[in-house]
Amino acid sequence: TMADLVLDGAPDQIIADNYERFSRSPLVNGAFQAEGFFPDVGGDGRWLYFTAVPLRNSDGEITGVIETIQDVSYHRRDQKVLEDRVNERTSELQQQLHFMKQLIEAIPGPVYYKDSEGRFLGCNSAFENYAGKPAGVLVGNRTLGGAGRKEDDPHLEVDDQLLADPG
Repeated sequence: TMADLVLDGAPDQIIADNYERFSRSPLVNGAFQAEGFFPDVGGDGRWLYFTAVPLRNSDGEITGVIETIQDVSYHRRDQKVLEDRVNERTSELQQQLHFMKQLIEAIPGPVYYKDSEGRFLGCNSAFENYAGKPAGVLVGNRTLGGAGRKEDDPHLEVDDQLLADPG
């Protein structure tokens, strides 16, 4: 058990050989924590979380060890379900973004889009040609010139009005 390893003063490598995912406790000197999947426990396997904390006498010598074991299988299952949902939603959003970029690019006239602060987020190639700059140079700036002055961009005043009153 982990308690036996702590009691014997086993080096980290021996603990690593027995517990693949272990770490020293950040709170208690000489204590360890580990988590692992045990396929032979509970029929279909269980994720278990272990802690082992040495008990010391007044001279600092280890006189015993307290070990706890927690079944964290439900937590791991829920975490996996959440990660799968996030990955699925991220994929959907990437597809939507790709479609929107293709749609904007297909428009023959110059098109750009900005965030709520009036900074360029992107544009189509027709707008790049109009501005004489690639989208990568424009993104993050409020104006075509990059200095944020209204004289650098004839569209800035209209953009600001639209952002102030989008109706």
